[in-house]
Amino acid sequence: MVRYINVARVADEATLLGRRWRSQFDARLRTVGLSHARWRVLSVLSEARAGLTQRELADRLGVGGPTVVRHVEHLQLRGLIQRGPATGDGRSKCVRLTRAGEGLIKQIDAIAEGLSADVVGDMTDEALESCRRALKTLSARLERR
Repeated sequence: MVRYINVARVADEATLLGRRWRSQFDARLRTVGLSHARWRVLSVLSEARAGLTQRELADRLGVGGPTVVRHVEHLQLRGLIQRGPATGDGRSKCVRLTRAGEGLIKQIDAIAEGLSADVVGDMTDEALESCRRALKTLSARLERR
């Protein structure tokens, strides 16, 4: 078989996997009143303990400012995050998780772990890591072009 067809099939499978994963994760996140997009906001903030400006948050999520503002406002109304002045720049807002947000992240981690166990089954960590490395290599090579 022509090699480019194999590469195209790998890319198609990766795309399909991503869509199916997100769909299943979204369904499970609904049990805690979240979507995948809003979970990503909480996830990024949980990794940035000191908080992020809304611009930094948008950059890390790869979305525009208006999208971040909508998500931040929704999550703030739920008491999961808080906004305050950024250190050194009174015009910027710094966004941080609240204790309730941190607690929800723990719940979501359990949800994600359950989905992972259902999907991965008896696959070894080595097999998953090999797959991840191959996809990352292909992606990096396309990025350089």
